[in-house]
Amino acid sequence: MIDIKTVGTIISVTMSVIESVAPKLQQSMKDFAERMINLSEKYPNLAEFAQMIDKAADIMGDVLYALGINADPADELGAKVEQADKGLNEFDSIESYINYLKDEIELDKEKFNSLSEEERVAYSITGMAVEAGAINEKIGSIIPADVVELVAKVAGIGRIDVKANDIVSVTSILKDEGVANLGDVCDCLMGEGDSDRLKTGEALIKAFNVIHPNEGNNILNEVIDEVRK
Repeated sequence: MIDIKTVGTIISVTMSVIESVAPKLQQSMKDFAERMINLSEKYPNLAEFAQMIDKAADIMGDVLYALGINADPADELGAKVEQADKGLNEFDSIESYINYLKDEIELDKEKFNSLSEEERVAYSITGMAVEAGAINEKIGSIIPADVVELVAKVAGIGRIDVKANDIVSVTSILKDEGVANLGDVCDCLMGEGDSDRLKTGEALIKAFNVIHPNEGNNILNEVIDEVRK
């Protein structure tokens, strides 16, 4: 059983990693990572937070692949960001930067295989921050850390099938309906925040109906019930 106080080490370890790679990344990526770090405080121990991060990383990687980007796993991607001499500002797109990391940077396997669980979580968060930027670049929707956590939570329920192509479709429909910041989805599902929750709810129902005809309202209610538990 991992001591509950171990969760606190995530913040110091991950912030150290984020600060070391920050000059190579966009400010929005640093913001994403810092928010994800802060979410660790909601979890009773490192194991549960790490489990959420693993699920979220799998989903983010699948979404990237559905968008035509074949990236390294998030933890390896984050480690390579730290290893690489070049930063994102030297590339014309985040996709090109991800391809550079995958194709030209050889992972230091000895160091990587000796990472503590906290360090591995730190690199996963760094990698997901880059992936969130790439998704935004591809589809023009802002992906906050809270949304990534929420999707991982829904996927972890098991009764709701979360597929990468469906996430891309829902995100695209939401953008067409005027919901480009997916933070509004968190507001809607959690029943909080200052965004137009009614507008977002109607957009979600429309998006779910495209994937599962006539089931949009039921799906929305089921997701709300689960995430508010």
